[in-house]
Amino acid sequence: MCCDGVWDATCVTIARNVDECAASCTDCTPLPTPPPDTTPTPGPCCEGRDFNPGCEEETCESCVCNVDPVCCTDTWDANCAIIAAEECAVPCVCEEDGDCCEAHGGLGCNDRLCQDCVLEIDAACGDTGWDANCVGEAVAECALECPCGDCCAASAEPGCGDKFCQDCVCAVDEECCDPEIGWDARCDSIARAECSIACPCNECCEPQDEGSEIVGCGDKGCQDCVCALDSNCCEAEWDGICAARAADECERRCECEPVSDCCVAGEEPGCSISACEECVCGLDAFCCDEFWDGGCAGDLATSAECASVCQCGGGGDCTGDCNGNGVVAINELILGVRISLGESDLSACPVFDSNGNGAVSIAELVQAVNAALDGCL
Repeated sequence: MCCDGVWDATCVTIARNVDECAASCTDCTPLPTPPPDTTPTPGPCCEGRDFNPGCEEETCESCVCNVDPVCCTDTWDANCAIIAAEECAVPCVCEEDGDCCEAHGGLGCNDRLCQDCVLEIDAACGDTGWDANCVGEAVAECALECPCGDCCAASAEPGCGDKFCQDCVCAVDEECCDPEIGWDARCDSIARAECSIACPCNECCEPQDEGSEIVGCGDKGCQDCVCALDSNCCEAEWDGICAARAADECERRCECEPVSDCCVAGEEPGCSISACEECVCGLDAFCCDEFWDGGCAGDLATSAECASVCQCGGGGDCTGDCNGNGVVAINELILGVRISLGESDLSACPVFDSNGNGAVSIAELVQAVNAALDGCL
């Protein structure tokens, strides 16, 4: 192999250690030896390395070393890692193995708990390939073990694809992990409320309804960034201040449309757009004397008197343009749907109510979609 194929770490080990070769290979630098009374610790099975033989998972190690004994006597090199990923793909579960929730040509999949459950039902998934039947078994019979289901949507199957979220929801209501009942609308509701920190469901770029006590949001990276700046966002409520931080200080992590501080509740009086501040405080001095609360950022900033200078929506002709920037963004369309379904209050974006009847209709959502596609006229 060393002269016909690749001169890998195994060849180097032979050159250094086999008596017949060591005498001729005099230029090899001796391998460092471990200090007395220490035993090399086997490393990950899916990674090659220079010195330690064996790997940290017994079943994988046994399979690989049956193919190439050098992996357990000399060094677990790149060749051993390749054997783990190919000939021993089932006992050696590696990150680069195929997704358990998608059909692929490889054997097994990248989640041992899920793989073991599916293989108990259908051994062919470890012999001939992880096909659509294997995926179906992962989604149905092995729903609790396999990370496939949507935690943020009702399903006839139990559990969901985020173990952290699943554990939280099922601790609140164990029926959500009961195969006879499944992940129904109650479970989805728990994921969005009691387990909002654990579950990737709630919008990061929009505040929760005032007084909701829902914390965190559905993007872990964004949530961590915002809560590092303001712990209340993960302890008390994901309010307008949290949404503003997501759009401002954490813009790169959260990917939100920029939002003026005049359009969200704050802890200080006034806001950064002087014309808006003057208009709103002319209607209610509290907003400049005490603090810029939800009423200042909501009803007053979006009122007919102040909408044009505050640019927070309301008082305009473009349905769905909540922040008045002349563009209807995806997060604004999502907010409109939530208002239409009663999941958010109309005060979050009054400009969706183009006919002023206090509700958001299908026709008004269509107007907003057209504005998003064609621009505000």
